[in-house]
Parts: sequence; structure tokens; C-alpha cells
Amino acid sequence: MPRVYKTEYVRGLVPPPALAPDASPGAGDASRPPWTRLVFNPQLMMSAPFLAATPVWPAGFRDRRNTGIGFAAEADLPEEIRLTLRLAAANTYRVWINGRFFAYGPARAPHGHLRVDEWSMDAFAGTTVRIAIEVVAYRINAFSVLDEPGQLTAEVEAQGRALVWTSPERGDFTARLLDHRVQRIVRYSYQRTFIECYSGGSESDVWRETGDGTPPLPLEAAGPSIFLPRRLPLPDFPLYELRRIGGGFMASPAETPERYRARFTHELAPTLRGFQPSEWDTDPPGAWQDYRFVRDEIENLAAPRFADYRLERLKSGFIRIELTCLAPARIIIGWSERLVDGRLDVFRLQTNDLAQWDLAAGAHTLETFEPYTLGFLRIAVFSGEVSVRQASLRGYEAPARLETSHADPDLAAIQAAALATFRQNAVEVFMDCPSRERAGWLADSFYIGRSAHALKYPIAAETAFLENYLLAPACLHGLPEGMLPMCYPSDHDTGDFIPQWTLWLVLQIHEYARRGGEEWLIQDFEPHLRKLFGWFDRHLNAEGLLERLGGWNFVEWSKANDFVQDVNFPTNWLYAAALDAFATLYRDPAAAGRANKIRAAATKLSWQGEFFADRALRGENGALQVPADFTEICQYSAFVFGAATPASHPGLWSRLVAEFGPLRQAGAHPQVHSANMLFGWVMRWELLKADGEHRRLEEEMKALLLPMARDTGTLWEHDSPRASCCHGFAAYALWLLADGKTTPPWGTVQAAPPREATTAPTLTHL
Repeated sequence: MPRVYKTEYVRGLVPPPALAPDASPGAGDASRPPWTRLVFNPQLMMSAPFLAATPVWPAGFRDRRNTGIGFAAEADLPEEIRLTLRLAAANTYRVWINGRFFAYGPARAPHGHLRVDEWSMDAFAGTTVRIAIEVVAYRINAFSVLDEPGQLTAEVEAQGRALVWTSPERGDFTARLLDHRVQRIVRYSYQRTFIECYSGGSESDVWRETGDGTPPLPLEAAGPSIFLPRRLPLPDFPLYELRRIGGGFMASPAETPERYRARFTHELAPTLRGFQPSEWDTDPPGAWQDYRFVRDEIENLAAPRFADYRLERLKSGFIRIELTCLAPARIIIGWSERLVDGRLDVFRLQTNDLAQWDLAAGAHTLETFEPYTLGFLRIAVFSGEVSVRQASLRGYEAPARLETSHADPDLAAIQAAALATFRQNAVEVFMDCPSRERAGWLADSFYIGRSAHALKYPIAAETAFLENYLLAPACLHGLPEGMLPMCYPSDHDTGDFIPQWTLWLVLQIHEYARRGGEEWLIQDFEPHLRKLFGWFDRHLNAEGLLERLGGWNFVEWSKANDFVQDVNFPTNWLYAAALDAFATLYRDPAAAGRANKIRAAATKLSWQGEFFADRALRGENGALQVPADFTEICQYSAFVFGAATPASHPGLWSRLVAEFGPLRQAGAHPQVHSANMLFGWVMRWELLKADGEHRRLEEEMKALLLPMARDTGTLWEHDSPRASCCHGFAAYALWLLADGKTTPPWGTVQAAPPREATTAPTLTHL
């Protein structure tokens, strides 16, 4: 029998020599570079998607931080209708064709893997083009990218024939150091990499359109990497114009203000890589804080002056500024999602929302390399004189659409805000937010997955998210055996983890199966989830409940997070729900039996006659004691995870519907701490919808979400704007406003539809 491998990306373009029945994974034509042969992964076998290209990077630059490399090639494109630019890169790439923006990526991939993007070049058929690809390798740990060496694999294909490609031996693509990018600079945030700082403008970008005689850097082989399909739809890049709303002058503070100092700037720990302040080539956050910004009506931008701009709605993408310097100038731009008491605060999200350019006299078009999230922009001129022609944002969004809008205009506005939130948080991976972190967090992803389903968005996007976790290295960053990352792909070297979030992953896989997800992925998760439950089992106490879980225990951004130890009842109910989901997925009645016992034991202890208590503490006598710690999300958790139903606890349910929620009257039930957006309110609304309380649901959504929709055009992390104002899970409003029933409470979870046994396709071609 020939070997059968699982693959989703078989290209029948270059048939290899036949594999013998006993051939080892990776066997094939020994004359081909090793990374273009079959690469075996214990979880998944992928074929190499490139016809001729191999991974390259400049020699000697493998471990250099914050480094931009420009790759360029000329190509004569034939008059054919199937022209494709295919590429994979680490960490991030941007493509220009004949000096014009063309593409950006890639989608996120796990350690040792790269996702392959394919962009149609049919519009350039019959012409000669210059393809310029910028690749930035950050080489630091972050939540948004992996700390892996830079590399690029790229080729242009014309109906099965490679025209130009990357290779250390063949010089189709030449490489140069983008040395106008300042390397040694402060981090942008704890979760992302560096702020952008440049020592040149348009004159430094001439290489994108023509060669400038710069000697090319010698290339060496990079990788190898295991290539994965992108799976996610390619992004949209709409252009949004920013409108000028005023300006003023920059004055020295009347007194020395307290300087903003973050854990990721001046106090780098060994587990957080970057440049120390003594290494910085320049300090834009410090320069920004050397001034106070005073508004006036004068229009010119001679230093030290600033101009302010705004978008109609909060958007995420690449900031673009077209300007002319009347003399050499230094400009620093700052931005924020919204104003705080009428003031633009670039540090509001514990970020350095700043970028800097040193520019020669003349005309320049500037564009940030990384995407940012903003509603307001400030252009501050620190030296020289500048005339701004236009400020805009090149959006970076998932191509999701609403089929129909709600008949109620207020609910339609909430739908539009939820759609905008989804589009900004589903472009590379399901993210928590497109600003501070751009990270693939669990739990957020559970609700984004539902939102995607409500939009009829391709389920392949969720496949990519789950595939990343499936292929994550075991015990990554010192995680305990069996534990999974809390967000991924990312490098957080502290070993932090959120045990509750991994239980949400089990629930998400169950719903993914019900949505028609890939059978191979679901089945390959089984041993990983068994190891995960093994970790939880080691924390079961004599009463059969989880007690004193390690890691960062997280229930909700509310008082509930103060009540997570010793025995947290919402966590135990969540654990039971995850066991139920596992039992359904993998036909395991023993797991279902354990779920029932845990749920019953937690419910018996938690119920205090009027409300469910959040926790039990281990007393000095060794017995569990239940203090009067009550939170609103604990009540909702009981109903969502099957510890209670409207029939079993009718009095509590009636009180919850009528007297709690965002419309709760001040002073009502002060002993029960209020919930928050993440995730109390969305759990409440799910229950209201399931119980047919549609009018109440719509009233509460209008009360809480409509002000967000009117303020930023997006939905927020909290029920106030103190943190992210575009948070992926909040797109769940799309699901809540969609027709049809919600998923039943997890304590009464229905079995997934029977699935036929599947056979992975036979790998017959490279």
C-alpha cells in the first residue's frame, strides 16, 4: 500500500518521481533542495507549493533585530490570464508593483511553518513589471509575530511555469538592506514589536521603481519551513481619507509632567527582548512628551506646530501622508482610537502610538509598514516646515459582508459596527484587537467563530486559527505538560497561561465540528485535548472539583477575577461543559459522566438559596467554606454551562431577566457585582435570545452597544472606552442579531451531527 498523507494543498504541476511503497516521508528527487521535497510533520503532511522558489535571506542577517530587506526583480509577463505572485515570508511582507502598493501579508502560522499567499497578477499581463517586496524580520518575542529568522520565498507563475523566483544561486530577486529604517528603537507595546522610525522619505523608496546601483546583498538559504495554505481570504485595502480638524503650536510644559514609562520601554526584563534605552538611536515617545499641544487657528506647519485629522469611523490599516517639506524636517505622527476629554493620548492603550520620519526638502509620500488602529491623527513638525497635501489610511480588512441589514435602524447601526469590528480582527488570524496586540487569543476566538458563521464567512478562516494551535510545539515557553498557549502564534517567554481559555478552545472545536469543520483537524486534536484534561485532572480535589489552578485564572474583566481561588465555580462549570463537548466529539461516555459529577458537585456548593456564589475557600479545618462572594457572570455561567435552567431556578432566572444586565437600576442587588462585556454581557444576551426575550435583548444591546457604534463605529473590549475600542469577540452581536436559535446551554449540549469516516487524500504530486 502506498503511504497516505493528509494534505490540503496539493499542486499537480510538477510531478515527482514515484514514491516506493516503503519510501520515507520526504523521499523524492535528491537533486532538488530539501525544502522543496515533501516535509513530514507528525500532525500534517503538506506538499511544497512552489515550482522553483526556495527560501532566502541575506547572509549574516539571520539574527539581526528589526531589519528590513528589500527584494526586487524584473519580469516580462506574457499575455496569459493566469499570472500568480506566490510568496511566504517571515515576519511580514509588503509588495509594490511598478512603485504602486500591491499586497501585504502573510497570515499567521505556527513555529516552523509559513502560510503561502497567492496574488493574481492578471491585470499586468503583457507588460514588464518591477516587483519590489519589503520583508521585515523583528527577531523579538511578541504576541503578534514569532521570534524566528527572516526569510522570503517568492515566485511569479504563468500557467504552471515559473518566470522569476527567489534562490541563493539564481539572481532573479536581488536584495538590499532598507537602511533608512531605524533599527534600534523602542518597542511599540508589550505585545507587539517596534515603533517605526525612518531616516528618509520618498528618496529612500526609489528602489521600488528602478534600480539605483546599490550592490546587492549576497543571499543564503533560509529555512527550511513547512508551508501551509493561507486558508483565510485575501484582505481588502480600502482607502479612507482623514479630514483636518484643526491644529496649533507645541509649547514647553509649564512644569515637568510625569513621564510615561511602561514595562516594555525602560524596564525590559530578560523575558522581553528589545533595545534598552541606552541603545536607542532616537526617542520619539520622549520627544513627544517634551511638549504640550496648544490649539490655535493658524494653518501653517512650521516647527514647532501640529495639525490634527480624524476619520469618520475608527479603522485599522496603514497611515499614509502626502506632504512637501520646504526645508529638511523631522515629523512625528501620533494617533489614538478616540479622544480622552478632548485630548489625543498616544499612550492610552499602553502603546507608543507614534512613528517618526527625518525628511529631506521636497515632496514625499509616507506610509507606515505596520497596520494601526485610529480615529484621530496628529502630525507634529519638530523641525523644518511642512505642507500636508493629504492624510489617509489604507485599510487592512477581512473581506466580510452583511447579506442584509436589520430593519430597525439602531440595530442596523450595531450590526454595521459589529461587521467593522470583525473585518478588522479577522484579517490574518482571529484576533483580540487590531491595535495593542493583534494576537490570536482563545476565548475571544470562540465568539469570533460564531460571528464568522453568522456572516457565512469561509470556515477555512477558523480552520487556520485552530490549525495554528494544533501545530503549536508541546510545552511551548515552559508551559506545564498538557497545557496549551493562551494566545498563538506568539512568543511569550514568561510561561504565562490562562487555564480557562483552553477550555473555551474545546467548546470552539465542538461548535466548529457542528459548523462542518475539517474532520482531519478535529480528529488530530483528540490526543492534545486528552493531555489537556490530564493537566486539569491533576488539580481535582477530594470533592472532585478543580482547586487552586495554576496560571493566570481569568473569568471576566470584573470583580469576578478577584474570586478565582480556591475553588471557582464558573471555572468548574466551564470544565464540565468542555468535558461534555469532548464526550460528544470523540464518543467518550466516561467524559460525559465526569462532567455530570463535576457540574452537580459545583452546583450544590455554589447555590446559596438566592444566588450562586463564585467560590469556595479551603478553611483552616480543611473543609470548603463558601463566602458571600456573588457576581453577575457567575449567575450567567450557571445557566450557560447547564448548572441551572429557567425551569430549575425560576426565581433566579426571573430576577436576572428583569433586574440585572446593563439596565440594572443603581443600588439594586448591591451584593452581586456587575458584569462586563468580556464575557458577561454576551453570555447574558445569549441566554435572553435562547429564552425568547427578544425585546429585552434588543433594548439592552441598544443601551450598551449603540453608543459605541455612534462613537467609533466599532464595538469595545469593556462597557466603557477605557481599553480597546475594536475588540474581536464583540462582533458576536452579528450572531445575536441573526435569525435562528443560539446554541443550547452546554449542560444540555446536543450531539454533533454524525460524521462519516474520512480518508485523507493520497499524495500523488508535489
